[in-house]
Order: sequence, then C-alpha cells, then structure tokens
Amino acid sequence: MLFKRFSLIAIIFIVISFMAINCGDKEPVKNKAYYFDKGKKYFNNQQFENAAESFKTVLNDFQGNIYRAESLFFVGYIYANEVKQPKSLEIAEKYYTMLLEEFPSHELCPSAKVEIDNLGKNPEDIIFPMKKDSTK
Repeated sequence: MLFKRFSLIAIIFIVISFMAINCGDKEPVKNKAYYFDKGKKYFNNQQFENAAESFKTVLNDFQGNIYRAESLFFVGYIYANEVKQPKSLEIAEKYYTMLLEEFPSHELCPSAKVEIDNLGKNPEDIIFPMKKDSTK
C-alpha cells in the first residue's frame, strides 16, 4: 500500500516537473497580431527596416483584412520617410496605392494620398512651396 502511494506521488511529481520545464520554453503564438505589434515596437524604437519586415510579414503570410490597411500604410510611410535605398519612393508608392485600392474608405487613405503627392519632396517645400516669380 505504501509503495503504491509512493509510486503515485512520484509519478505526479515527475509529470508536474516536466510540465513546469516545458512551460518556460514556449514561444508566443506568431500570428498577424504578433507581427503587427512587433512592427509597431520596432517603429517606435526607430528600427525602421525591422518594422517594415514585420509589417510585410503581416501582409504576405496571413490571410484576412485585420491589420492589413495599417500595415500597408506603415510600410509605405517607412519607405517614403525613413529608409533611404534605391527605389524607396517607388516601394512607398506601391504600398500606398495598394492601401487606396483595397481600402478606399479607410481613415488612412487621405494621409496616403498626401504622402503620394509629396513623395521625394523636402518638408520645407511642402510647408513653404516656392512662389512663382511674378515679373511685371
């Protein structure tokens, strides 16, 4: 009887120990919310290329519309304003255009249109556009 009780306690202890060891090793579930949040964290920490890659993962690896519009805007914004590579402006325009086509009534569309209209311009040129010479 004592042996059976000891065996049962030993088995329970082993199972609980095994479960406790494995619980600490689990990775977070990597879904579109995970990558979207990761992208925002990178963006807030000014790690723009990493942010763009996280947002692209949301766009490329997961189905559904949740986070898609915002991810399109973030990628466009990053390439238009933060990442200076050859063809950055073309990439930005591509993602902004996708946003406008896929989500024409989304709240970010007016901002995407302004961004497209001002791609490649200096902020000073946008705020204080040069006045044309008026020769009289």
